[in-house]
Amino acid sequence: MNFKYMAMLTSKKILEYTFKDLEIYTYTETQINSNMYVVFSGKNGIIIDPIVNDEVTDIIFEYKVKVLKILLTHEHYDHISGVNYYKKQLPCVVICSAFCAEALPYPRKNLSRYYNLVMQAHIGEASIAGNGCATSFSCKADVIYKNEYEFTFGRHRINAVSIGGHSAGSSIILIDNMAVFSGDNLIPEKNTVVTLPSGSLKQYELSVKPIVLSLNDSCHIFPGHGIPETLKHILSNHPDYFCN
Repeated sequence: MNFKYMAMLTSKKILEYTFKDLEIYTYTETQINSNMYVVFSGKNGIIIDPIVNDEVTDIIFEYKVKVLKILLTHEHYDHISGVNYYKKQLPCVVICSAFCAEALPYPRKNLSRYYNLVMQAHIGEASIAGNGCATSFSCKADVIYKNEYEFTFGRHRINAVSIGGHSAGSSIILIDNMAVFSGDNLIPEKNTVVTLPSGSLKQYELSVKPIVLSLNDSCHIFPGHGIPETLKHILSNHPDYFCN
């Protein structure tokens, strides 16, 4: 496995991760530090938690991707803001859990209605990152799963598992159980927030925590915010991360 910083864009940071034929690019929205992941295996591609970035479409065409899926770790606006953009630009399907899909069309449920307040709290001003005014943002899913969604990705296996915790629509996405996209249920050096609407400490303790602790500590965690790290590194540096 190999991590290396590749470049800096005006508003996004790109990180490349390679393992066998798997290539993962990380794009970070720099005001609130939300991560989008673009993953390739041969002619297959997935986008996890899309944010708008023109370079992504160029890379997808460069890789000559034949099958493209968009996966969502949860329904919050900073993790779905690029859905409509990529749906217009590329032939793709959007995949998420049932609770996530239920919230996507509604600005109150996907929290875009309150994003100005989030930005005020985060950077001290009312500007909105990425898509301009977020108060009316809505989108929809094409493929909806209740508990789990599994599919072949080149020579790899991907499992998306509905787990709740941070929000009712939260899922964890695993590639061969070695690359784990945790959304906002596991962020390095941060306690998991379960106090937003539909968040549940009980569900976090019953579902999220056991799944995380069952993972091999050498697996790489790709969080919704922050820098990807091994699970061992995250837990050794912040062993009490489990919840506020």
